[in-house]
Amino acid sequence: MMLRSLAMRLGVLAFAFAACAPRVPGPTGLTQEDQAAIRALLAKLPQIVRARDWDALTAEYTEDGWKMPPNQPLVQGRAAIHREFEQLPPIPSFDFRIIQLDGRADLAILRGAYHITFSPPGAPRAISDSGKELVVLRKQADGSWLRVGDIWNSDLPARR
Repeated sequence: MMLRSLAMRLGVLAFAFAACAPRVPGPTGLTQEDQAAIRALLAKLPQIVRARDWDALTAEYTEDGWKMPPNQPLVQGRAAIHREFEQLPPIPSFDFRIIQLDGRADLAILRGAYHITFSPPGAPRAISDSGKELVVLRKQADGSWLRVGDIWNSDLPARR
């Protein structure tokens, strides 16, 4: 009986605290225009990658943007990102699709999937990979969207 009374008092106390807690406004969501702008930005990605237009791709990142490549340290800042892109081997095939896009008025989170074929120097044949990517984007003062950062990894099993 005493435990039930104590549990009831604690429950009432927790309810009172929750009722008095300040309300945090929820996200406003992305407008159709913002969704269209983000989709247009990412729609250019395969063409940019296949053309090795690293200037165009680097310009899609904020000045302090970051990348989290698999099995490598963080790459931060446009100059470092550009240098990282320049190290990539030839990429004859690259496709990207958006799986989920969500966010609020000034911040978006995108989940996508990729398929890439690349030709490392000296390799006997091209290598193909498929995987997933998470992209964070921020709306700029001019209304455009830029990548804050991204992370990706392969769906292929790790080599042992």
